[in-house]
Amino acid sequence: MRGAIGDLVQEWSQTEGFPPRRLLVVFIDDLDRCSEETVLAVCEAVRVYLDVPGLAFVIGCDRSALAPNGLLRDLSPAASAFMEKIFQTSCRIPVADQQGGREYIRRCARTVGVDQLLDERLTTMLAERSAHNPAASSVW
Repeated sequence: MRGAIGDLVQEWSQTEGFPPRRLLVVFIDDLDRCSEETVLAVCEAVRVYLDVPGLAFVIGCDRSALAPNGLLRDLSPAASAFMEKIFQTSCRIPVADQQGGREYIRRCARTVGVDQLLDERLTTMLAERSAHNPAASSVW
């Protein structure tokens, strides 16, 4: 299966008429909200395809939740090294301040056409309840 998928991705990424080579990106979000078993299973599946040309993975997660004091705190040194191989590059996204959170809420409301339903009080409440983190709230 790995070879067949590798061949398909390689063929797709090198299709003529699409210079430079195309890239297939797989997004995995909220990995930090999964059980330890699921996190390790997903990482093992990703590892199988790390060397496939033209295939990249973007994993959204709170790295601190996967750190030695977090969800994966009981990892052996070998397992920790394995996780470092999976997470090769990190991009930290800062938590929005109060004003940034309110601006984000207003922008989202405008985008979906419900901005007339939001007043300043409701916008502030949404920002506070989400702890300034859009991923932490189902109200977004």
